[in-house]
Amino acid sequence: MAIKFKRKEFPYVFEAINDNGARCTIDANPSIGGKNKGLRPMELLASSIAGCASIDILLILGKQKIEPKLFEIDIETK
Repeated sequence: MAIKFKRKEFPYVFEAINDNGARCTIDANPSIGGKNKGLRPMELLASSIAGCASIDILLILGKQKIEPKLFEIDIETK
């Protein structure tokens, strides 16, 4: 795995690009100069945890021949 991480705009707008060309925009909280142009790092971390858990859950359900018509996770942090 390789991620190219680069600044796109001053002061804190970044872009992460993986080997397949998928892109994710990351930005800081507006209280420190962010522009609300992307996920904040902590939001990205919470999303990553939800993504890993979701894949595991759906793999387990698939082995049991259960295919949910809807699958959602709501995340709330403090």
